[in-house]
Amino acid sequence: MFTFDELRKTQYFQDVYEEGYKKGYEEVYKEGYEEGYKEGYEEGLLNSVPYLLELGETPEQIAQNLNLPIEKIKKNIQKLPHD
Repeated sequence: MFTFDELRKTQYFQDVYEEGYKKGYEEVYKEGYEEGYKEGYEEGLLNSVPYLLELGETPEQIAQNLNLPIEKIKKNIQKLPHD
């Protein structure tokens, strides 16, 4: 019977571990990174909404120029402090 340390040294264990690590990286890390990047990019675009409103753009123009759904622009505008 193998001890756990001996089992870890076998080629089979190392192959299975590497395969699981790669799969975990591709499914979890890569997807999470891409999703986080997309959310951060979108958040950056939404941060420009108040300035575009000050320049006189309509929500529809902002949505078109930022390539975002009008619903997201309107929701963002509702969150803005009103003077």
